[in-house]
Amino acid sequence: MARGALRGEHRRRVHLVNHKRDTVLGRPTVRSAAEIPGGVELAVVCVPAAGFEDAVDDALGAGARAIVLTNQKAAVLELTGRQVGLLANLDLSGLAITLQ
Repeated sequence: MARGALRGEHRRRVHLVNHKRDTVLGRPTVRSAAEIPGGVELAVVCVPAAGFEDAVDDALGAGARAIVLTNQKAAVLELTGRQVGLLANLDLSGLAITLQ
């Protein structure tokens, strides 16, 4: 995911967020989307299902108006009832959501 985002860097700002690593593909990361100057318009969230809620909360806290949810290697993203409820609430609020 990061490699693809960085290929489009000439068209848009790209910031990498990673809670565990200081760099990804030789690029610096931030620990939270809240650390990104100017906020976030689109967040591409690629996490295991267990990190889904925290990652969405982080993106929303940074002002994301759209979120693309995916996970590593296009594995099936199995959501719990609470997570599905969160998606329904986001959808009703007008936030664009894409599941891949």
